[in-house]
Amino acid sequence: MKSISVSVPELLAKVISIAGDKMSYVTITLNDEEIDQGEKYPPFAHFEAMSEEGMTVDYESIDSLDFTWNA
Repeated sequence: MKSISVSVPELLAKVISIAGDKMSYVTITLNDEEIDQGEKYPPFAHFEAMSEEGMTVDYESIDSLDFTWNA
């Protein structure tokens, strides 16, 4: 399974926003690093939520942190 590391404050702010909008479900899509016209873009998590009534909202994304764990 693919994974990325993100900032806890950024993740918490995203969850608070989604919950505050009374969304019931969220899809989190993990996207790979990309290079576009020579510009490097980090991996990121994209958030899309849905209410009980079926309304969907795009909550945009959080970029991955650029470090590795020392296990």
